[in-house]
Amino acid sequence: MEKRKSKSVAFNLDPQPMELSDASQPITIPSTTDPDVLQEIPIYFSRQLANKLSLLQYPVRPRAHPYTASHVPLEARLKPKSQVLELDIPLQPNANWYNRDRGRELALGLNDKEAKTIYDKDDWDFDDDDTSREHENLMHKQTLTATIIPAQANYMIGVMHNGQLHLTPVSTAYQLRPGLKYLDRIDEKQKVANKKATEEENALKDKNSGKSVEDDNVAEGSSSSARAKGNKAIQVSVKSTDPDTQGPRKNTFSLVNRLADSERWVKLKYYDVDTDEAAEVYDKLIAEKLDELRPITTKNDYVKVIGTPKGV
Repeated sequence: MEKRKSKSVAFNLDPQPMELSDASQPITIPSTTDPDVLQEIPIYFSRQLANKLSLLQYPVRPRAHPYTASHVPLEARLKPKSQVLELDIPLQPNANWYNRDRGRELALGLNDKEAKTIYDKDDWDFDDDDTSREHENLMHKQTLTATIIPAQANYMIGVMHNGQLHLTPVSTAYQLRPGLKYLDRIDEKQKVANKKATEEENALKDKNSGKSVEDDNVAEGSSSSARAKGNKAIQVSVKSTDPDTQGPRKNTFSLVNRLADSERWVKLKYYDVDTDEAAEVYDKLIAEKLDELRPITTKNDYVKVIGTPKGV
């Protein structure tokens, strides 16, 4: 399949006033003796991907290092109702810059293994360097997560093709950032491990002293039973006055989170920019019917819109 050589660009259709970086510097406008228009470009509107085109933004990723080639996402998934998107980006455990010790620690948040304690020394694995188990023992991927962001502007994708500009509106936008759910999972496993270690330690102490926990509870209960007869338990409760813990705001936020957590993921197929599937989608950015767009405002009105600062 032959791929098109057309050029695609993105447009922000909300006009913004121009700001000069240094007002003290004079502006030189080159003079021209030819007042004619250099080029007129017809504009067409493509509806083939209407309400289907999403913009993915990576605020913390350098523009010079896109997620292509060796960084192509391993998996993509979406919660359609909650509009939550996740991408799994591969890491490189064999790279020189990769900290394998830290990678083993963080891998606990990705696998189903339990956090080890000192009492699990018989269960320790000493083959972490086994390449066949690399994905289990090292953190091999990073998950980017995002929810749909409110529209701040009207964006469109523009494609230059045969001297024509073809526009397609962007329906949704996502800002993907590294997710930290794996750290929460590590904390949960550490809590379970700490509880297990405490129980093992108490059992070991009881075994060495010849006493059981039940015997200690009986002794403690008999020594304090006389004092407890004359006491009356009083339950005290304090009503919170924090407005953030009351009202519909918290209930709505909790409901949204519960619905998002309960919704199932829908796996998506991710195609890199150089694939035939991506080329087929690119072709749909070009309008099938060449109905030329006509302006609904006069030239004077348009000049006022793009030239007048907001709030003036």
